[in-house]
Amino acid sequence: MADYDVFVFCDECADVHPMGIRIAMNDGPVDKKSIGDHYAGKSLPQNIVNMISNYTTCPKTGKMIKQEDNNQVFLVPVG
Repeated sequence: MADYDVFVFCDECADVHPMGIRIAMNDGPVDKKSIGDHYAGKSLPQNIVNMISNYTTCPKTGKMIKQEDNNQVFLVPVG
């Protein structure tokens, strides 16, 4: 099982921010990949569904953001 940090594209400032969430996965990508690409044609696992429902704060604007486009939410292998 590998660990992944989760990053999102911010529609507020057009940058990519860490969500501060780390998830463990058996079938995760080898390199940075969007969950939209990684799970294309497959159902999202429940832990991913729960994770993408969270808000995060844009460090540049201070606004709460929620990225609803799965192609703009990224899994990044740790280590």
